[in-house]
Amino acid sequence: MDNKELKLFSLRSAMIFLYIVFVAIIPLAMRVQVVEFNSPVETWLPLASKTITELFAQFRFDLLVTATILLIVAALLKMYYEHENKTITNSYLDYPIVVFAFLIILSGLLSPYINLAFYGYYNRGEGSFAYLCYLFIFIVAANFINAEKDKKIIFYAALASGLLQSLIAIPQFFGYELLKNSLLMRLYIPPQYLPLVKDIQSIVSNKAAGTMSNPNYLGAYMSMIFPMVFVRYLYSKTARETIVWIIVLLIVFTGFLSPTSIGAFAAAGLALVVFFVLTRKDFKHYYKKIIIALVVLLLIAFASDVLSSGGIRTRLSTFFANEGETIFEEKVKSINNNTGTDTTGKISPTQDTAIDLNNKEIIITRFPFDSFASNRGYIWRKSAEMMRNTIIIGKGLDTYIYNFPHWDFEKDHNLFPIGLYVDKPHSTYIQIAVGVGGIGLLVYLYLLFLHLKKYLQVFRLRGLKEESDIILLALFIGWLGYLFQGLSNDSVIANAPVFWALFGLSVNYVKNSLLPVQSKPPGRPKKEK
Repeated sequence: MDNKELKLFSLRSAMIFLYIVFVAIIPLAMRVQVVEFNSPVETWLPLASKTITELFAQFRFDLLVTATILLIVAALLKMYYEHENKTITNSYLDYPIVVFAFLIILSGLLSPYINLAFYGYYNRGEGSFAYLCYLFIFIVAANFINAEKDKKIIFYAALASGLLQSLIAIPQFFGYELLKNSLLMRLYIPPQYLPLVKDIQSIVSNKAAGTMSNPNYLGAYMSMIFPMVFVRYLYSKTARETIVWIIVLLIVFTGFLSPTSIGAFAAAGLALVVFFVLTRKDFKHYYKKIIIALVVLLLIAFASDVLSSGGIRTRLSTFFANEGETIFEEKVKSINNNTGTDTTGKISPTQDTAIDLNNKEIIITRFPFDSFASNRGYIWRKSAEMMRNTIIIGKGLDTYIYNFPHWDFEKDHNLFPIGLYVDKPHSTYIQIAVGVGGIGLLVYLYLLFLHLKKYLQVFRLRGLKEESDIILLALFIGWLGYLFQGLSNDSVIANAPVFWALFGLSVNYVKNSLLPVQSKPPGRPKKEK
């Protein structure tokens, strides 16, 4: 462990600052940029080349790449100066990460849309370059950020950013847009464009997106932040500390509710179930805090629902709506011209059978679960068909929009009107399977499984003896929350750097906890006088 004094102007401070950029500034950062987008497909107007203003992705991408390059330089300098001291040790995930990076690069090089596969779609920016940045962020955190103080600074910076994001999102949920403030607008709109901006309106009501482009992205982010704050609150020690953390928890929980993301609710709930199972022996120590938190959080949830005219309840009720819904039902009076019935689903173009369907009932229903999870069911079903062609290597990250079968004859136009295109799979795991490939997904899952195994080993070994153990537990529960929400949401450049940075810190904690205790070398035996 590096227990030296932290100096303001030092390589160590520079690395901490760069990680604060990743975990605290990038989630909040946005700025209008004019993008010259060169599309590989010009035959469909919505996807054609264009010059367009973009607010949420390109500035974050530039910031991510710049900060990552500086981080790599800092890491190389640290290796150079500390190589002889042997203070830098490899983590247990280094080799799988290298394999994952290789597959990301290979899928990009072999993609039919190579430029897009590396730079990403203009309003997402999550191609191979972004993913390689994530992996560098992870590797450096896992191997170089060894001092306990440094990890704590980065951890609390991430929570502070989540708190600020909540303070922006909560007014949005109730219809007041803080980002309309003229002073704040100057931060994300360049002076030459300010006269052109007349008003800023939220695209949805009774939902918040914070500084992100979509409420689901905010929900994904908060499903990681909220569980970490919750864990930190339960293990607060002094009365003053408990008061501070309950206030932070209330704000963050309200921010967590504001996007009304069902996937985020489920993800955080599952993560907390794991937390209670792991810490069941400590329940007698924190149950009073649980009761206090539950009462207050339920009051907040009820008040938010009332003030939003039932917005939260409505969102919950639509999650499973329309499963197998009948979309056409009619009595057919007479059909007598070149019509056939096929029960296999494969209609031959040569069928020429005349039949009489007089007074027969025709009922057309959408495919079971197509409308599941806000119509994600259909997207996942079609993505599964796409994955048959990406078992070995994917089509390239962020090229999903050009590979999805938009003109699929099975598409229910009540769910997806003509002209509405599908630009993402609504699942991080499908995103990797289609973009990087099936093997890439297996490598990614192996990373997650190995860390899960190693953390549980450390938890059984150490328990919760020190503050670092509590922070590690909070990181683990937040990590689970993010992974659970990844089942129904994509990775995005607004929150993925936070995940990979905190993932790296968690691996660093685990790695250092598993290091064998070095016994002091035996001294020479004293000579007898």
